[in-house]
Amino acid sequence: MSLAIYTWCGLASQGFFFNSTLDCYYEHVGVDISAEAGSEVYAVCNGTIESVYTDDVLSGTQIVLVKDDGVRAVYSYVDPVDGLEAGDTVTQG
Repeated sequence: MSLAIYTWCGLASQGFFFNSTLDCYYEHVGVDISAEAGSEVYAVCNGTIESVYTDDVLSGTQIVLVKDDGVRAVYSYVDPVDGLEAGDTVTQG
């Protein structure tokens, strides 16, 4: 199954941040890639869908894709294709 997701995704920044909502500091160690709403987003790698969260207040719908070596790709603020669920395998692209 290809992972085609329709999305808008956050800021393109990294570093140490203060989250005023949670009243705490955190280190952002990922890479954020933004796209316009309605853009198709494809799997960054071959892997297995670890989870599909649909009710995260801070991240919207979130999909976690895990590679065989344990590296995870997290897609936030996305609308997953119908039928996508934990345990599905996806191919890059």
